[in-house]
Amino acid sequence: MRVVSSVRRTIIDLTLTVLAITSMSCLISLMAIFIGGGRGGTDLRSLIYLQAGLIPVAIGISIVGVFGFVHHQGLAAGMRALWRAIPQWQVFIFLLLNSLVISGEVAFVIVMRATEQVVLWQQHIPLVCMLVCSSAYLVLYARANSYPGSPAAMSGRWM
Repeated sequence: MRVVSSVRRTIIDLTLTVLAITSMSCLISLMAIFIGGGRGGTDLRSLIYLQAGLIPVAIGISIVGVFGFVHHQGLAAGMRALWRAIPQWQVFIFLLLNSLVISGEVAFVIVMRATEQVVLWQQHIPLVCMLVCSSAYLVLYARANSYPGSPAAMSGRWM
């Protein structure tokens, strides 16, 4: 039983690392897209394809993680348990990263209106990937660090 727990924890840690690195790589893709450098390059194209491939994986992780909370406890109690298991610093980083997602989408709208250019759907991939991967990170971290009787991850946080 101890070996299974150790292997499971290693897989969770590796998955969290991949989700974090993917979220950070979205910043690189966004920078390249917004400054217009290397749009046609194979490096950026490969990175965007990788991010596009990880979107359904991250959505699956989020769904399975949320289901783990709400399956036995019900929707309201499960979501409260999920919220209690997320540390404050992760909520802050999540909001900070995803404020960039909102800013990026607003920038695309402004560019489309000002220049009458069509923004390609591929240019939205880093934004969607950052939102989905950061959400999956929060849910997986909360799921991995919550257990029966576990204390709330937030001390003095709004509830």
